[in-house]
Amino acid sequence: KPWLGVLGNHDYGGYRFNAGWDQLIAYSWGPGGRWVMPAQYWRQVVHYPGFSVDYFFLDTNVYSAQAPGADSEHNICSDVHVT
Repeated sequence: KPWLGVLGNHDYGGYRFNAGWDQLIAYSWGPGGRWVMPAQYWRQVVHYPGFSVDYFFLDTNVYSAQAPGADSEHNICSDVHVT
């Protein structure tokens, strides 16, 4: 069965964007087909016996990103959280 994924705050690497998030998406397009994350924003219809579900994959990290020196406790791009 495929694993349906969406990017999260640790996938970007803070304000440097150096954690290879684009490679996670590219992996979806390779052989195998188990890991499915074809874009930052996407949807998938999954059919179950007797019904279907529309899954929407939304990366909402843009609302948690601020300048590197701002609000270190709640800012995913803070200097404190960059690895």
